Amino acid sequence: MNKPRREFLIWATLLSLGMTGCFTLGLHERIKYDASYAEEVTSVLMTEDGKKLVFIGDKYHYIFDAPVGLLYSLSSSFRKSLFASFKEFRVDINDRITGNVTISLDESASQEDKDAAIESGFDQRPASPVLEFSLQGKRYYAGGVATDRVGYKLNYNYKVGVLEERSSLEKAALTAMTPITVAADGVLILVGVPLVVLLQVSPN
Repeated sequence: MNKPRREFLIWATLLSLGMTGCFTLGLHERIKYDASYAEEVTSVLMTEDGKKLVFIGDKYHYIFDAPVGLLYSLSSSFRKSLFASFKEFRVDINDRITGNVTISLDESASQEDKDAAIESGFDQRPASPVLEFSLQGKRYYAGGVATDRVGYKLNYNYKVGVLEERSSLEKAALTAMTPITVAADGVLILVGVPLVVLLQVSPN
Protein backbone atom coordinates (compact mmCIF):
# COMPACT_ATOMS: atom_id res chain seq x y z
CA MET A 1 0.00 0.00 0.00
CA ASN A 2 1.49 3.36 -1.00
CA LYS A 3 2.04 6.11 1.58
CA PRO A 4 -0.72 8.53 0.46
CA ARG A 5 -3.26 5.69 0.48
CA ARG A 6 -2.14 4.56 3.96
CA GLU A 7 -2.35 8.13 5.36
CA PHE A 8 -5.80 8.56 3.86
CA LEU A 9 -7.04 5.38 5.59
CA ILE A 10 -5.53 6.43 8.93
CA TRP A 11 -7.20 9.87 8.81
CA ALA A 12 -10.47 8.33 7.66
CA THR A 13 -10.39 5.95 10.64
CA LEU A 14 -9.60 8.75 13.08
CA LEU A 15 -12.38 10.93 11.70
CA SER A 16 -14.76 8.01 11.89
CA LEU A 17 -13.89 7.45 15.55
CA GLY A 18 -14.27 11.14 16.25
CA MET A 19 -17.69 11.27 14.63
CA THR A 20 -18.73 8.14 16.49
CA GLY A 21 -17.62 9.73 19.75
CA CYS A 22 -19.65 12.87 19.02
CA PHE A 23 -22.67 10.80 18.11
CA THR A 24 -22.34 8.71 21.27
CA LEU A 25 -22.04 11.85 23.40
CA GLY A 26 -25.09 13.38 21.74
CA LEU A 27 -27.05 10.17 22.22
CA HIS A 28 -25.98 10.06 25.88
CA GLU A 29 -27.24 13.62 26.42
CA ARG A 30 -30.59 12.68 24.87
CA ILE A 31 -31.10 9.60 27.02
CA LYS A 32 -29.52 10.96 30.22
CA TYR A 33 -32.76 12.70 31.16
CA ASP A 34 -35.45 10.44 29.77
CA ALA A 35 -37.86 10.16 32.69
CA SER A 36 -40.19 13.04 33.39
CA TYR A 37 -43.26 13.89 35.42
CA ALA A 38 -45.42 16.92 36.16
CA GLU A 39 -45.38 18.00 39.79
CA GLU A 40 -48.57 19.55 41.20
CA VAL A 41 -47.21 22.46 43.23
CA THR A 42 -49.71 23.75 45.77
CA SER A 43 -47.50 26.32 47.54
CA VAL A 44 -44.45 28.45 46.77
CA LEU A 45 -42.85 29.65 50.00
CA MET A 46 -39.72 31.24 51.37
CA THR A 47 -38.05 30.93 54.75
CA GLU A 48 -38.59 33.97 56.95
CA ASP A 49 -34.87 34.75 56.79
CA GLY A 50 -35.00 34.82 52.98
CA LYS A 51 -32.41 32.07 52.50
CA LYS A 52 -34.50 29.24 51.05
CA LEU A 53 -37.14 29.02 48.34
CA VAL A 54 -39.56 26.10 48.80
CA PHE A 55 -41.98 24.35 46.45
CA ILE A 56 -44.59 22.14 48.09
CA GLY A 57 -45.69 19.33 45.78
CA ASP A 58 -47.92 16.30 46.25
CA LYS A 59 -45.06 13.78 46.22
CA TYR A 60 -41.94 15.88 46.68
CA HIS A 61 -40.72 19.08 48.31
CA TYR A 62 -38.16 21.12 46.38
CA ILE A 63 -35.87 23.33 48.45
CA PHE A 64 -33.62 25.85 46.69
CA ASP A 65 -31.10 28.45 47.81
CA ALA A 66 -32.97 31.73 47.33
CA PRO A 67 -31.27 34.09 44.84
CA VAL A 68 -30.26 37.40 46.46
CA GLY A 69 -31.93 39.47 43.74
CA LEU A 70 -35.19 37.64 44.33
CA LEU A 71 -35.21 38.62 47.98
CA TYR A 72 -34.55 42.23 47.03
CA SER A 73 -37.46 42.20 44.56
CA LEU A 74 -39.81 40.84 47.21
CA SER A 75 -38.95 43.73 49.52
CA SER A 76 -39.24 46.39 46.80
CA SER A 77 -41.90 49.07 46.40
CA PHE A 78 -43.36 47.18 43.42
CA ARG A 79 -43.53 43.74 45.10
CA LYS A 80 -47.34 43.58 45.03
CA SER A 81 -47.27 43.67 41.22
CA LEU A 82 -44.87 40.73 40.90
CA PHE A 83 -45.63 37.32 39.44
CA ALA A 84 -43.37 34.29 39.13
CA SER A 85 -43.15 31.59 36.48
CA PHE A 86 -40.92 28.52 36.59
CA LYS A 87 -39.31 26.49 33.83
CA GLU A 88 -38.64 22.77 33.83
CA PHE A 89 -36.62 21.37 36.74
CA ARG A 90 -33.85 18.79 36.31
CA VAL A 91 -32.93 16.25 38.97
CA ASP A 92 -29.64 14.31 39.02
CA ILE A 93 -28.88 10.96 40.64
CA ASN A 94 -28.20 12.62 44.02
CA ASP A 95 -31.52 14.49 44.03
CA ARG A 96 -29.78 17.78 43.31
CA ILE A 97 -32.16 19.93 41.34
CA THR A 98 -31.72 22.91 39.05
CA GLY A 99 -34.24 25.21 37.42
CA ASN A 100 -35.07 28.78 36.50
CA VAL A 101 -37.51 31.34 37.81
CA THR A 102 -38.71 34.42 35.94
CA ILE A 103 -40.07 37.33 37.95
CA SER A 104 -42.23 39.81 36.04
CA LEU A 105 -44.53 42.71 36.75
CA ASP A 106 -48.19 42.43 35.99
CA GLU A 107 -48.99 44.23 32.73
CA SER A 108 -51.41 46.44 34.64
CA ALA A 109 -48.64 47.66 37.00
CA SER A 110 -48.16 51.41 37.14
CA GLN A 111 -45.49 53.05 35.00
CA GLU A 112 -43.83 54.15 38.22
CA ASP A 113 -43.49 50.50 39.35
CA LYS A 114 -42.19 49.46 35.92
CA ASP A 115 -39.59 52.22 35.95
CA ALA A 116 -38.51 51.24 39.47
CA ALA A 117 -38.15 47.61 38.40
CA ILE A 118 -35.98 48.54 35.42
CA GLU A 119 -33.81 50.76 37.61
CA SER A 120 -33.31 47.83 40.01
CA GLY A 121 -32.04 45.54 37.24
CA PHE A 122 -35.13 44.09 35.53
CA ASP A 123 -34.84 43.62 31.76
CA GLN A 124 -37.15 45.85 29.77
CA ARG A 125 -39.56 43.81 27.65
CA PRO A 126 -42.45 44.96 25.42
CA ALA A 127 -45.13 43.61 27.77
CA SER A 128 -43.49 44.12 31.16
CA PRO A 129 -40.05 44.16 32.87
CA VAL A 130 -38.69 40.72 33.82
CA LEU A 131 -35.84 39.28 35.84
CA GLU A 132 -34.55 35.70 35.51
CA PHE A 133 -32.73 33.63 38.13
CA SER A 134 -31.06 30.23 38.10
CA LEU A 135 -32.06 27.93 40.96
CA GLN A 136 -30.08 25.18 42.68
CA GLY A 137 -31.28 22.96 45.48
CA LYS A 138 -32.43 19.50 46.49
CA ARG A 139 -35.51 17.33 46.16
CA TYR A 140 -37.07 15.53 49.15
CA TYR A 141 -39.94 13.09 49.65
CA ALA A 142 -42.96 14.88 51.05
CA GLY A 143 -43.89 11.85 53.18
CA GLY A 144 -46.84 12.32 55.51
CA VAL A 145 -46.16 15.97 56.37
CA ALA A 146 -49.53 17.74 56.38
CA THR A 147 -48.68 20.85 54.38
CA ASP A 148 -52.16 21.42 52.96
CA ARG A 149 -52.88 24.49 55.07
CA VAL A 150 -55.35 26.84 53.35
CA GLY A 151 -53.29 29.93 54.16
CA TYR A 152 -50.32 28.53 52.26
CA LYS A 153 -52.03 27.25 49.16
CA LEU A 154 -52.03 28.94 45.78
CA ASN A 155 -55.34 29.84 44.15
CA TYR A 156 -54.72 27.00 41.72
CA ASN A 157 -52.22 24.17 41.52
CA TYR A 158 -49.18 25.07 39.45
CA LYS A 159 -47.68 22.32 37.26
CA VAL A 160 -43.90 22.17 36.95
CA GLY A 161 -42.28 19.68 34.58
CA VAL A 162 -39.49 17.68 36.24
CA LEU A 163 -36.89 15.79 34.19
CA GLU A 164 -35.04 13.01 36.02
CA GLU A 165 -31.62 11.63 35.21
CA ARG A 166 -32.06 7.96 34.33
CA SER A 167 -30.09 6.55 37.24
CA SER A 168 -32.13 8.60 39.71
CA LEU A 169 -34.94 6.09 39.17
CA GLU A 170 -32.72 3.36 40.60
CA LYS A 171 -31.96 5.49 43.67
CA ALA A 172 -35.51 6.68 44.31
CA ALA A 173 -35.67 4.72 47.56
CA LEU A 174 -32.68 6.70 48.84
CA THR A 175 -34.35 10.12 48.45
CA ALA A 176 -34.28 11.83 51.84
CA MET A 177 -37.46 12.71 53.72
CA THR A 178 -38.42 16.36 53.81
CA PRO A 179 -36.88 18.52 56.55
CA ILE A 180 -40.12 20.54 56.66
CA THR A 181 -42.28 20.10 59.76
CA VAL A 182 -45.59 21.54 60.93
CA ALA A 183 -45.77 23.47 64.22
CA ALA A 184 -48.72 23.16 66.61
CA ASP A 185 -50.22 26.40 65.25
CA GLY A 186 -50.03 25.09 61.68
CA VAL A 187 -46.98 27.12 60.66
CA LEU A 188 -44.61 25.25 58.34
CA ILE A 189 -41.03 25.12 59.62
CA LEU A 190 -37.78 24.44 57.74
CA VAL A 191 -34.94 23.62 60.15
CA GLY A 192 -36.32 25.93 62.82
CA VAL A 193 -37.18 28.80 60.46
CA PRO A 194 -40.86 29.57 59.62
CA LEU A 195 -41.99 29.54 55.99
CA VAL A 196 -43.96 32.44 54.57
CA VAL A 197 -45.97 32.88 51.37
CA LEU A 198 -43.76 34.05 48.54
CA LEU A 199 -45.77 35.72 45.77
CA GLN A 200 -48.35 34.92 43.15
CA VAL A 201 -47.48 32.40 40.44
CA SER A 202 -48.54 33.00 36.87
CA PRO A 203 -50.42 30.09 35.24
CA ASN A 204 -48.83 27.88 32.58
